[in-house]
This record gives sequence, structure tokens and C-alpha cells, in this order.
Amino acid sequence: MHWNHCPVRRKSLQNAASRFLTCAVREQIMESGKNVRITLVRSPIATPARHRKTLAGLGLRRMNQTVERSATPALMGMVAQIGYMLKCEEF
Repeated sequence: MHWNHCPVRRKSLQNAASRFLTCAVREQIMESGKNVRITLVRSPIATPARHRKTLAGLGLRRMNQTVERSATPALMGMVAQIGYMLKCEEF
């Protein structure tokens, strides 16, 4: 299967425009030094193994599970990598 026909890759390409906004929001959150609440809203089935390992690193195991973390550059990089599966809000 060619990579353009892969549903995960196609979804990733469709969300490319929204990633720019996510980067701007991510920078604002990091500058404020606040905490973030991260919720898994999309199933990790049929996603790359690296993305599933990133989810495990965030402590997310189930759909609609929420974790609270401090906004560090490492955490925001993880969120940027798998942002298509997450809902992220600051508190």
C-alpha cells in the first residue's frame, strides 16, 4: 500500500493546516507556565507504534481518559506529535 492511500497518513495530511494553529497555542501555553489537561479522544488502533508509545509516555491508556501535566517543551512536543488523537486544554 502506498503511503498516500494509508488512512492514518491521509488524516495527518488533512490536519496539516490545523497544526499551525496548534503550534501557536502550544507556544502560548508554554510561555504561561501553566498546566495542561490532555484527553485521548481518538483510538490508537491503526496508528504507528511510535504514536502508541508516545501515548503510553503521556500516561494515556483508554479512550476519554484525562491526565494533567505541567506544560514543558518535552510534553508539548509529544502533544504535537499525536495531536490528532488528543484534546488539550490549559487550566
